[in-house]
Amino acid sequence: MKKITAAADLFLEVLNNLVEGVLIVDASNTVLYVNDAYTRITGAEKEDVLGTNLSQSRPGSRMQEILTSGRMEMGVHRIYGNREHVSNIVPIYKDQRLIGGVSIASSVSDLESISQKLKEDRENLELLQKRVASMKQTKFTFDDIIAVSPLSKDLKEQARKLAKKDISILLTGESGTGKEVFAQAIHNESPRRAAPFIALNCSAISPDLVESELFGYEGNAFTGAKKGGHKGIFEAAEGGTVFLDEIGELGFPLQAKLLRVLQEQAVRPIGSTVEKPINVRILSATNRDLSAMVAEGTFRTDLYYRIAPMVLRLPPLRERREDILPLLKLNLEKEGKKNKKNLRLDEKVLGVLLNYSWPGNIRELVNILTVAAILCESDTIHLQDFPPGIFQGFVPQTPQKICPLKKVAAAAEANVIYQALKEYGSDVAAKKEISRKLEISLATLYNKIKEYQLEEL
Repeated sequence: MKKITAAADLFLEVLNNLVEGVLIVDASNTVLYVNDAYTRITGAEKEDVLGTNLSQSRPGSRMQEILTSGRMEMGVHRIYGNREHVSNIVPIYKDQRLIGGVSIASSVSDLESISQKLKEDRENLELLQKRVASMKQTKFTFDDIIAVSPLSKDLKEQARKLAKKDISILLTGESGTGKEVFAQAIHNESPRRAAPFIALNCSAISPDLVESELFGYEGNAFTGAKKGGHKGIFEAAEGGTVFLDEIGELGFPLQAKLLRVLQEQAVRPIGSTVEKPINVRILSATNRDLSAMVAEGTFRTDLYYRIAPMVLRLPPLRERREDILPLLKLNLEKEGKKNKKNLRLDEKVLGVLLNYSWPGNIRELVNILTVAAILCESDTIHLQDFPPGIFQGFVPQTPQKICPLKKVAAAAEANVIYQALKEYGSDVAAKKEISRKLEISLATLYNKIKEYQLEEL
């Protein structure tokens, strides 16, 4: 008997310590129990409710309807004076016989607090997801940048120092020098590294779409717009870094709009009348001479000084020849792992590669080794493993050794696509033209670029 009494006392203490209000009635709707939280939430005093018929002491109560129908009701909204709460009312059965009912009340302010907490949790989850996505987008750090020559070492050290300063940087240099690699490394070294890094190649998408990608748009802002609108990269990269590659390709009208965003630190989506504050760092890159464009009047002076308070020039490979050998070794190792070989270079090949002018810079070096690794049958890469003309006449023509036609065809395809990318470029318009010239679909071209590892650095 003592154990039963102790259990009952414990049960009542549990009910009394709940943050939700609890009211229990018997089958005749007489109130048997009310906990302290019920008084706090509803404003009803215990002595005014206990022992009374609930329909009389709490007019408008839904308990009698639940006892009559035997069915629960969830989310019943009630207002008593200045108290507002939501109740879940449930009938109580024993041996299939209705013996009473229980009402569990939650204050609206408590629910709003919970709702706000859930909102904050969702926002934190979204931020975490963005951070994870950002980590996937930014795979390069300063540890990935080869710097053996004095010129490269100075550049890398300067970039590492600037990464920690929240300042805009313009990266200049020839195509293939690794400007996006530096941009990612700068982001990953900066205080913004936990936030998103979002890149936009200004030459790779239609000028008509650049504005919507940069600034976003409201739903139904124009024909074909998504119903819910679209968040531009400035909003999507909140707290992080926006990398504008090939910024010299932006038209004059867009330059003016971009300047306004950078000046006001706010963005107005297309079709909206409201400006949204933004907090992002701007990194830009170009292989064009922006200062000459400013002098010609094709690039805004005020925008130039906004994006280029600091300029980092990435030197071409021919100006940092000490880096060629370690770059060759690094990429040989990568190609060896992909092709399951222990690759090395024949001495003649090594001499050619070390003295080659590398007009396509690091990108050309990576792509040339990719093609050679496909053709090479042994672990040693020889001159004849390179397709004729791949060094633009630098390598003397040598007889091609006999090897499986499938491998020859793959290497020939890789070489043709590589040469086409060098000639036409790698933006969407260029790839469409290449696919037309090669008489293959654009999707097939993208698949082959991926297959032969001819993607841009």
